[in-house]
Amino acid sequence: MFYIYIFFISLFSSIVSANPWFSGKDKGSYALSYIKSDYDRIYRIDKQIHLNTSINESVTNESFLLETDFGLNSRDTFIFTTIYSNIGSFTNGAPRDLFGPAYSGISESYFGLRRNYRNREIAMSMELGLYLSGDYKADAITAPSFGSDALALTWHWGLLLSPDSQFTTSIQYRYYMDNSVSDKYFINSSYVKEFKKDWLYNIFGMFTNSMGGVNLGDVNSGWTKWSFHKLDEMRLQFGLGLTHNLNEDWAISCNMSHLFDGRNTDASDQTLSITISKVF
Repeated sequence: MFYIYIFFISLFSSIVSANPWFSGKDKGSYALSYIKSDYDRIYRIDKQIHLNTSINESVTNESFLLETDFGLNSRDTFIFTTIYSNIGSFTNGAPRDLFGPAYSGISESYFGLRRNYRNREIAMSMELGLYLSGDYKADAITAPSFGSDALALTWHWGLLLSPDSQFTTSIQYRYYMDNSVSDKYFINSSYVKEFKKDWLYNIFGMFTNSMGGVNLGDVNSGWTKWSFHKLDEMRLQFGLGLTHNLNEDWAISCNMSHLFDGRNTDASDQTLSITISKVF
């Protein structure tokens, strides 16, 4: 069916996103994504702080995301994801001293179980999962991990608008087990349409907001350098994507997103992701 093919592109626009339709027992997929963004500013208290343009420098964040899911029975799907990040450092002394050294490592892994409650033109699933986080590198240029494991509850909903188009949305609440890290919620929506045989385009949006910030008064926070995380973090992104189904099993997709607004967060104008995926 159509939604099985467009699953490729909607799945990897964000780690929160997922296919609300059930693929079937012993059915599933795996995929590898390359994600690249260039940090050239931060947001602090609703203001953009650009780096000194005279040095014409930015920092590249290259990440690899591995994801797989597997149908356990007629309703339940097991999900596993892990992401490895490689973030460079500035060569110029001033921003290097301000932002800190480079960072490389597995920043986050996820184990989840998704149960499908409706699998027709309108689909709905609930997902419960555990995020395992690496240590928070407070002195690094930017640490993609918050240094705390988290429980996540996600609601997925999808609507087949026509035989060749669909709309999906996912809402996730993430409870961090370390009291020094504030809980977060995520909203991810996507519209996908097949515009010619085996070719699809995707329009998606992502909103992230924390319920507070790192508690600087907590001795376990490890935050010793920079204080813009004291307030709540917010990101608003929209993007476009293109997917080509190579055959019945393999697909390749390319997504480009733009950060339209942010607060108390690292920032990159554009993020590029390339994904190759396979169903089985």
